Amino acid sequence: MDKFPLHRSDRYIRLEMVGQGSFGKITRAMDTVLDRCVVLKKQPMESEAAQRELMAYKVFAAHPSAHVLSLYDYFTEHKMGEGHRLVIVYELCDCSLHHIFKSPPCRGNGLAPPKFAAYIKGTCSGLAHLHGLGIVHGDFSLKNLLVKGTACVVADPGAAHSAQDFSLRPDEEVTTAYIRAPERLLGEARSSAAIDLWACGVVAWCMATGECAWYMNDGLDVLLAYNTLLGRASPGE
Repeated sequence: MDKFPLHRSDRYIRLEMVGQGSFGKITRAMDTVLDRCVVLKKQPMESEAAQRELMAYKVFAAHPSAHVLSLYDYFTEHKMGEGHRLVIVYELCDCSLHHIFKSPPCRGNGLAPPKFAAYIKGTCSGLAHLHGLGIVHGDFSLKNLLVKGTACVVADPGAAHSAQDFSLRPDEEVTTAYIRAPERLLGEARSSAAIDLWACGVVAWCMATGECAWYMNDGLDVLLAYNTLLGRASPGE
């Protein structure tokens, strides 16, 4: 526990809870030292996702990119009945691509070409940066792509892992179902950068068309939708 900064939570005034991420609660807060709004993500200290996310953000801090969310700070806090929590502080963005996808005028129509091009450029640039560092994002979904003005940045690397020789345990699948690559839906345990590329293609489709016929929460439902749209697949194809 000593390697994590402690007793820093008083620096940040919690303003409002803005969401529940895949691995933790997300709160908008005011940094009283630098007088700026930030986002706090609090998650169990012992969770593998928290450790992965922090390690990934440290790598990003050493190799920054305008298309990857910036880590500002991190610390631990302890509350009775909750145990130790890791709090990651990062920059505040406008919204997620998921919010834009679900809202007019995108819903059912897709984005206008200039805006689509700007967002997809940021998305692909951020993903290329991660892959250049040997990191697979692992959950490259609309909710994990954030908008800053006219730019888009990659966020939430809680499922991130090495691009080399990585296999998921049977109970470890955390990728959002609708962006999950077919081989993963069919039970392939090995993971590589290819799963992010499939997910990036799904994101591009969603933003270009404003639709997604396989936007579902269950992997089996997504696989059945793929079979309907593309024909039946089998392992090894």
